[in-house]
Amino acid sequence: MLRLIVLCWLMISVAQMGAQRWDSIYVEDLPFRYRINGGLRVINDFAEFTTAQGETFQLDNRNLALRLGGRYGFASYTFSYAISDLGTAPEDEPTKNFGLGLRLFRRYGFVQTRFQITEGFRLTGPENESVFRPDVKLFTAFLHGYHIMGKRRVSMRSSFNQRERQLKSRGGWLLGGTAIYNQLRADGLNLRPANDDVELLTGYNQIRLSVGGGYVYNYIFKERYFITPVVFLGPELRSTRIDRFGSSVPSTDRLSVGLQTRSSLSVGWHGSKKFAALIGHYVPGKDQTEQLSTQSLRSRMELRLGVQW
Repeated sequence: MLRLIVLCWLMISVAQMGAQRWDSIYVEDLPFRYRINGGLRVINDFAEFTTAQGETFQLDNRNLALRLGGRYGFASYTFSYAISDLGTAPEDEPTKNFGLGLRLFRRYGFVQTRFQITEGFRLTGPENESVFRPDVKLFTAFLHGYHIMGKRRVSMRSSFNQRERQLKSRGGWLLGGTAIYNQLRADGLNLRPANDDVELLTGYNQIRLSVGGGYVYNYIFKERYFITPVVFLGPELRSTRIDRFGSSVPSTDRLSVGLQTRSSLSVGWHGSKKFAALIGHYVPGKDQTEQLSTQSLRSRMELRLGVQW
């Protein structure tokens, strides 16, 4: 399914390469080849597990990073340096984060891929007791892309990376898909079954594949200011594996269908050369089995300031 999504997106993109010029009434194609931008970024990874007995356990990891990026000719780059875990871990035992990603805002659509490893989460139990768990590790692999309908009059690059400038308000429909792989590992998270036996969650793996659609709207006011919301949703196929220690059934596999949603918002100002934007992304998730209910959330907020010439 993933190969089919990528192949369809590429076919649509190549088929329409001949009509990539902007409608100059709506979008201005900026001539700049160089850019320097910086700012701050906050990421929150959250997961909540609820047992069949109604007890809830929460895992939370937050981090604040300084970002510096730019553009030289056709090549763009961004570096991030973590400056705080926002109270997730004690000072003598910090969290660890490593990520590698790629975001491409094209005239005809958007593609993003990311690989992220996070070690160390704060665990909050059913009695609100809180403890830092350095043994909890989360690996995420992610691919998301969509094609913009009416692309000659709608520029997402104007709002999310300031490569162009939207001159008049305009919206467009989106078609695309998503593939996500999550792997959670721990020495053991106590699920406390009803019979008081020891049962530990040691692994949680999930593959999520979805196709769907959405809508983006560039609202322009006072010529230089913009508000751009993006909403995307569609049916999602989920394959989930849960590993437990101390259970009569050490692992369970489940195939289910749900709804995948994601949203983004960019608010800012775009001058002739300088720009400023506050950009947010929100990706929730929810899954239900007889033994365990899980909810997840990844949110990202970025302050972006820059100049180009």
